[in-house]
Amino acid sequence: MNKRESLSLGIFLVCLFLLGVVLFSGMNTDMKVKLENGNVISSKVPIHFGLVSVVFLMLLSFVGAWSLQFYISDLSKKISMSKKQETTLAMLEGDTRRMYLFILEREYCLQKDLVYELGMPKVKVSRLLDKLSEKGIVQRISYGKTNKIVAV
Repeated sequence: MNKRESLSLGIFLVCLFLLGVVLFSGMNTDMKVKLENGNVISSKVPIHFGLVSVVFLMLLSFVGAWSLQFYISDLSKKISMSKKQETTLAMLEGDTRRMYLFILEREYCLQKDLVYELGMPKVKVSRLLDKLSEKGIVQRISYGKTNKIVAV
């Protein structure tokens, strides 16, 4: 699970919890009515939500639904790999594996994006790409001042 998935799932769960707390805490309030003959009748009355509470509940519902949709759409973007790519991924380790998986997830990427997104130094990215391209795993295509990296 990546950071975006865990963040969206966390937001959804917090919204769900808050909705439960607001809706089900103090579900009924006791109301006592004193009759003319002096008797007291008590009854449970459902809670009434004011305008602010209704707006808060609607906003909370919207944020929760949005984060759940974001989580589900992120899950649907999981990559489908060929047998060759699965075998290659199983053989790679560490940063090389992370880099190859990053490229597979996006089909292609720019070399500068690898440096930025993976947080690796330019030299390390360049050396790892040299090794991967020598093995025929990725292909470098000149793209302005950077390279476009494509999984083969």
